[in-house]
Amino acid sequence: MHINSAASMKKLLLASAVISSWLLAFTLSLDVLVIVAFTSGLSVTTLPIKAFSATRLGVSAEIKVFNAIVIGIVPVGVITAWLISKCGLVRRQFDENVEVQTV
Repeated sequence: MHINSAASMKKLLLASAVISSWLLAFTLSLDVLVIVAFTSGLSVTTLPIKAFSATRLGVSAEIKVFNAIVIGIVPVGVITAWLISKCGLVRRQFDENVEVQTV
């Protein structure tokens, strides 16, 4: 594979990061299901077991609402963390510019 530019390299790295993130998330979610299945008692129904059993019987409204909430909360958290990081970077650059101008 021949990479001609930095943009092509960035796209390749981004694609590999997305694919590896998806595989890691899938593996960890499956791992949680297996661990919970072996460590919980017969009378205990945890969320991973309920979600897994709901896929066999048909997904209920409760599972759909829970998934919608999780899918809504995660991007809000990521965007908030990015904004906080960006504000810190801008503040740091501003402080450095003020320091350079006063010298």
